[in-house]
This record gives sequence, C-alpha cells and structure tokens, in this order.
Amino acid sequence: MAKYCFIVRSRDESRWIGHCIQSIIDNFSDLEIVVVDNDSTDDTLDVVKLFVNDRNNLNIKVKNLPKREYAPGRAINLGINSLETADEKSIICIISSHCVIKSFDKEHLESLLGEKDCCAVFAKQIPVYRGKKILFRYVWENFIYDDVVKNPIENIPQKRLFFHNALSFINYNDCKQNLFDETCTSKEDRVWIAKLSEKGKYCYFTPEVSCFHHWTPSGATWRGQG
Repeated sequence: MAKYCFIVRSRDESRWIGHCIQSIIDNFSDLEIVVVDNDSTDDTLDVVKLFVNDRNNLNIKVKNLPKREYAPGRAINLGINSLETADEKSIICIISSHCVIKSFDKEHLESLLGEKDCCAVFAKQIPVYRGKKILFRYVWENFIYDDVVKNPIENIPQKRLFFHNALSFINYNDCKQNLFDETCTSKEDRVWIAKLSEKGKYCYFTPEVSCFHHWTPSGATWRGQG
C-alpha cells in the first residue's frame, strides 16, 4: 500500500490552511505532511500548530523558507528533502495551502501512477472566489475535462505540456531524481514536466481527484475572477 507524503506551501494562509490540512487528514491515512512556510506574518503557523499538537500524534512538521529566498521550486524541493518516512513506494503530493481536497479515488490514482512511464498525475481544480464558483477561464480552461487526459496541452499559443502543482501527485523516485528548477519564479510545474517528457515520461490529468482552489489576495494562479 502506497504511503502519501504531502508538501504544503504557505505564506499568510491562515484563512485556508486549516481546511487544507483537515482535507488531507480526512482522505488519507499513514501520511507525512511537511508545511513549507515563507515568513508568514499572519496566524498561519498558529493554525498549523493546532494539527501539530493534536492528540492523534499526526506526523506534521514545519520548515521555513525565508521570503527573500523564495522560489516555488525551492520551496517544493525543501519539502521533499525534509521528508523522513518516504521511500521508493511513496507518492509525493504537492498542494497549495488554499486548496481543499474535494474528492479522491485512491485505486484510480494509483492505477495511473503504476504505469511504467507515468511520472505524475494532477487533479481537477474548481476555482472559488470568496465562496463563489467561477467560470473556467484563463488558466482554469485547462481543468474543464470530464475524462482522464494523457499529457494535456496548455491552451496557449506555445502549446506546451500542462501540469499544475496546486494539487499534484508524483512518484517518489521521479520526484527525488528530478527536483524542481529553483531558478523559476513561476510555472516550475510546466518546466518540470517538459524535462520529464524529454526522458520519455508522461503525466495525466484526472477529474477523479479534485479540489476547491480558493482565491487569496496573493494567489499566483489567480488572474481575473471569471
């Protein structure tokens, strides 16, 4: 049985990070969670402590990446390298702290990731602006599918491979052997899948795993409300 190890990225996410972590706990067992925080100035870490100090002895730790050193790939790599219980059978999940898991089909996900050259799967995202579900426009156009899509192509003129780390699942070996580019200021996920594709690997989009992606003032994905 696969062990799931979560990397939760945060900065000033007190509004949603508790909902994010609770949704992980509700859907997974025997897990490890590393919260990578970027110098939060609000109550984010106080919320995380509610779970760290839980009587159920949840395996949650916090790592800080100073804001001045932040890059999305660097934050993810810090989380990966901080995992203590992961092994070659593990599945690494990267999730943004303003995302809340809606549905999860374990058998389906592990079937996709079990294919020889499948390195990763990313989930359907449902954009929510202050409680209101919005139209699938802008980046959200890449999540409209109702079926599994192998190597989805981004709806932009460059027609590059699309992959998104707001909720993604990556085989441990592919993750450890191919860390994320720490020079990217954004779209580290697209750069990563392009590199893996050159090695003969592929990814899937699946609607059988989904999350609500909540708006936050500093949310990098959000460009327009739809």
